[in-house]
Amino acid sequence: MWLAAVGLGAFHLGAGTKVFSTSQFTSVQSRTGQFVVTSPNPPGAFVAPSVPLALPKPPTDKIDLEPAQTAVIGERIKEAVLREFGMKDQWRGKILILLRPASQTDGQVHLQNTRYHDGWQYRIEMPDQVETNRLVRALAQTVLQEISNRHSSDRSAELPLWLSEGLAALLLDTHPTSFLLNLNTQISFTTRHPDALRVARLRLNRETALSFSDLNLPAEEQLHGAAWETYRRSAQVFVASLLNLPGGRAAMQDFLQRLPNYLNPQLAFLQAFAAHFQSPLDVEKWWSITLVNFTGRDQHSRWSTADVLQRLDEILRSPVERRAGTNNLPQRGELPLQQFFSQMDFAQQRPLVQQRMQQLQFLQWNAPSELARLIADYHAALAAYLQRRDNLGAAPVRGRAPDSARLAAAEAVKQLDLLDVIRQDMSAGEKPVAKNSPDGKSGR
Repeated sequence: MWLAAVGLGAFHLGAGTKVFSTSQFTSVQSRTGQFVVTSPNPPGAFVAPSVPLALPKPPTDKIDLEPAQTAVIGERIKEAVLREFGMKDQWRGKILILLRPASQTDGQVHLQNTRYHDGWQYRIEMPDQVETNRLVRALAQTVLQEISNRHSSDRSAELPLWLSEGLAALLLDTHPTSFLLNLNTQISFTTRHPDALRVARLRLNRETALSFSDLNLPAEEQLHGAAWETYRRSAQVFVASLLNLPGGRAAMQDFLQRLPNYLNPQLAFLQAFAAHFQSPLDVEKWWSITLVNFTGRDQHSRWSTADVLQRLDEILRSPVERRAGTNNLPQRGELPLQQFFSQMDFAQQRPLVQQRMQQLQFLQWNAPSELARLIADYHAALAAYLQRRDNLGAAPVRGRAPDSARLAAAEAVKQLDLLDVIRQDMSAGEKPVAKNSPDGKSGR
């Protein structure tokens, strides 16, 4: 039915988009072949080749859809989702979109997932005139569903509401007009709006954000009216913050893969983000701190590079007491974090490393963008070390750590040493450079 007109001739719209037409319907296959959009033609209508059309935003925020436009918009939204999650396009299930005349529908968008012997297939039925946010929400949710169901053979993954709605809100604010540009326009999602979370920040400064528990199980009254907007903005910041965690994109991919295996999505979430959270209480604590930092400042009120570098140096060096002899008073000094891996038992290391990870996470929120990545790498190195040591679970052998534990510590030290070199280079760039005098000599 969907591609019954293949034998009647096809032509390309843009890069790889195929359009098939009969007197009864027009069917379009998107560039990658994943999206197939069909729309019935009015009785007696002349079917002309589709042409790229600009889609200005109507005053009602509703756009008139036709198959070619919808296929391109679907591909653009998929590209944005994959970019947010750091994924490549490896789709398996086709997404079939049926556009019906708005006058003949109930105005709702209907989503359906069907399992066949050769895999999953997805169907979206919507009016040919629909609000932009509903279009983006439907397509983003279906793309997420397809990604998650790739790893399921019997049951469809249950996407948490906060994930689909939070991601859709993030896409709408990050790329506010990119999805609706002229179909021949080449767009790039490599840059973001100067502050993609500005609307969410304004909202959550006025209204109390939802807790992690409420995001997972919202009350009925939180899904309507003004409360629904607060839910959406809370979910948007929650998703953005998770993706911003060290390894957050990889953990989100893992989360999607695990979803089909769990009736309770929260269990899949805790497994995927085990490097950051051990329990729902850990998530609530992190979310509370995140909200305090998020609502308390905007991106233009971050700390200076010099201040962040100084604070980072303090975090990575810890005070110690040393004695030159048994009868001498202890002298205070500092040790690089690396030395604690060789001079402390893991039971002593663990709380210290966890404390440093929390401090790094807070510092990352306040750091300029050029330093945030470095801080995130420090956090990731410490998190990887703790995870490796926790997985070992071996007791010391005759007072010495087992070889596997020493190897884990050596790898962590190696990673931290490399990051220290980068940090020192950045610190050197912050130091004032002597100006040359007119005679070419260095001034003092």
